[in-house]
Amino acid sequence: LYCHGGGYAFHSGVSRRFADMLAHHSGAPLFAPDYRLTPDHPHPAQAEDALAAWRHVTKTSAPQDTVVIGDSAGGHMMLMLLLALKARGDPQPALGLGLCPWTDIGEGGASLHGNDRYDLVQGWMALRFGQWLDPGGRYGREALSPINHDFTGLAPLYLQIGGRDILYDMTRDFAEKQTSAGAEVMLDVWPTMHHDFQSLDSMHAASTEALERIKSAIRSS
Repeated sequence: LYCHGGGYAFHSGVSRRFADMLAHHSGAPLFAPDYRLTPDHPHPAQAEDALAAWRHVTKTSAPQDTVVIGDSAGGHMMLMLLLALKARGDPQPALGLGLCPWTDIGEGGASLHGNDRYDLVQGWMALRFGQWLDPGGRYGREALSPINHDFTGLAPLYLQIGGRDILYDMTRDFAEKQTSAGAEVMLDVWPTMHHDFQSLDSMHAASTEALERIKSAIRSS
């Protein structure tokens, strides 16, 4: 189950290529839901659509045989889905894979603006996406930021991030916090890479390596 990125605000051709690329490299059947987008459809629309997609996939694939993967906002969707499954008492997937995941919808670390000079996605954009997700703060940053929740006992997590990604600090902090709490989390960092660098595929050695690690993680889950 692949949850695409785009700040929950758009579904671009890049995301469609990302889905094709992940299916190709993993060799596994992939389902990519065309979920509702902000600002027309704020939270909980995306959470509802993620759960509906999970139910669709697990009609034919047992939860323990299913991997949920998401990049950027799709990484946020993946993490929130695991929490929703926990709240419902439903089985977890075999693995949660977060590629440059959005783990804090607010001011999540110095890199959010400090890495603007390196990244196509800018810090102010992430904050605007957060406002569109939760207009007026109806649900609140704490509730909608995975970094504020406990993932202990949930599906193991494999995360990837670039050191020049605006989301680097929040991803690192999320991994450290969850590991300290006892959750099963593995984080790989490519220091010179930007947001969603995996999409470069074979055009960059770091992307090729990242995709190989994704494939290995899926096969061993």
